[in-house]
Amino acid sequence: MHISDLFDKVISSSKYAGNFAFDVLLGYMRENRQSGLALAEKGRENFILVFVNGEPEGATLIDDTGMLFGDKAVYLLEHNEVFKLFLIDPKFGESLAARCKIYEKSHLRKQLSVDLPTIGGNKQTLGQICIVVKKGDMVQSGMRVSIRKGRQVLASDMTTVDGKVCFKLVNGMYDCVVEDRSQSVSRFVVDFHERYSESVIDIGGSAENE
Repeated sequence: MHISDLFDKVISSSKYAGNFAFDVLLGYMRENRQSGLALAEKGRENFILVFVNGEPEGATLIDDTGMLFGDKAVYLLEHNEVFKLFLIDPKFGESLAARCKIYEKSHLRKQLSVDLPTIGGNKQTLGQICIVVKKGDMVQSGMRVSIRKGRQVLASDMTTVDGKVCFKLVNGMYDCVVEDRSQSVSRFVVDFHERYSESVIDIGGSAENE
């Protein structure tokens, strides 16, 4: 079986765990010692990181010209990608990583600290924020919600039928951009300082933190 087909097969039977910015993904996986496949899609390129027990052990870059594995793929990582994370059994992770092993991890570790980022000596908390998009009293499904820090997009996803979308993020203040089906854009500021927080955004008004 071709490795790209193998990735597809493993992902199709795996548990989706959310979207993560690169640095948040590395911190989350290390803290929770998870095994999984993280997929970033940029144009016609698909970048896949393979994690085994919290550590990035394999990498593959797939595009129209072919495939790169291991260190050669890692060299092309830009560190601003947003990854979809799929949790898998460690034995599957070990098998996949053996086909695309990362030997030189310095290109990853320059973005990775042992703990999550700290300010003033206190560890920041990784938590989950859920955003409910409304227009008046009506929840809005199919809205594109993006979380940004400056110009960098950290995570992006679509609201479900209940108007909700959730992200795993390090606590802090973020820009939230909501784009509707007509591509009309609304911008809000979300201040996130809990393990779990839910914000209601009225695209005709402002964000309300609960």
